[in-house]
Amino acid sequence: MHAYSRIIVLSPAFLVLTFSDYAKGEEGRLKTCIVNLQKELGVSADTAYAECSRRTFADCIKEMAGKKYVALAVGQKDIRYIVDAGNDYTRWMEGSGWRAKGCEPHGEGPRRDSTYENAWGTQKRTFFRQGACPSGSLELDQVNSLQEAEVLCKSKP
Repeated sequence: MHAYSRIIVLSPAFLVLTFSDYAKGEEGRLKTCIVNLQKELGVSADTAYAECSRRTFADCIKEMAGKKYVALAVGQKDIRYIVDAGNDYTRWMEGSGWRAKGCEPHGEGPRRDSTYENAWGTQKRTFFRQGACPSGSLELDQVNSLQEAEVLCKSKP
């Protein structure tokens, strides 16, 4: 049995469409929630709006916290995008990790060296924060933290 890996590379235009479609769906759910709360509880539109907004935001956070982190481009060099994995060291990858995702490690960006001991002596590993990728975004293996999910939901269009 062969193991196949699928690399998902999203363009910035796709992300805009996705967030735009998501926002439209959320707007419809928000309106439905407001009408339903007004009918069921007899509350004012303002009170229903406040409660439904809180519920919608909480649902967004739950949804986004379960999704894989998408690293975005912070610049461009030649024909490749410089994709940044962020401040969290657990997302930084060695050169082989970047290459497995179709990118090259960006040696001009931040890096972190670590050493470890094994049977062959002291070994050095270099982790790169950024990679030069063919697309402006890259889905990583880790999921969004609660704080990241909150920021994503606050910044939704």
